[in-house]
Amino acid sequence: MLTEGESADLCRGLYLDLRGGVVDRESAFDLSVAVLAEDPADDEAAKVAALALDDDADDAALAAAVRELLVYRYEPTFDDEPGWLAALEEALEIVKVDLRASGLTDTLRFYTWDGSRNVGVDAWEGNSTSVGIFPEEGKDPVTALAAVADDAQDAVMHSIRGAWPTCPKHRLGVHALARDGVAVWWCRADGGHVVARIGQLPP
Repeated sequence: MLTEGESADLCRGLYLDLRGGVVDRESAFDLSVAVLAEDPADDEAAKVAALALDDDADDAALAAAVRELLVYRYEPTFDDEPGWLAALEEALEIVKVDLRASGLTDTLRFYTWDGSRNVGVDAWEGNSTSVGIFPEEGKDPVTALAAVADDAQDAVMHSIRGAWPTCPKHRLGVHALARDGVAVWWCRADGGHVVARIGQLPP
């Protein structure tokens, strides 16, 4: 039986191997055995075990099976996927454009805290109060921008003690979201409408 730390190390090693286009059969088998020890009816683990023991099994099939086994057993961090953090950092720079358009300081930065793999946005006088931005949200640039804008909005509103940004027509606070493949500031009034793309907020 693997300890929690050993299991995490094994999962991380397999995840990084998959990123590199390879899979270690011995590690894949060890993980499948550990999973089956806890749940003998786990079909995904049984499939990985069978493929790992079959010398004639296609490497791509084993890799796909291991990937499925890891889906709910390993949550990658920014150390594993530095490109995701880079995407979030690029998104933060876009959000800063909207702050400057509003006449506000753009001194936003990411912060981390113990016990979480997420990042949050820190403004000049307040932090976001959400659970933060998950690493996986950096996979897609539109998702990344909407997630960063949402967290930044929370931090900014704590700093100014008011709504930001607001809809010029309805004078209501707007919401960051991904809609039709674009990250936008969305007003919910009158059935909902786009105020601006994130990064293109009018002065």
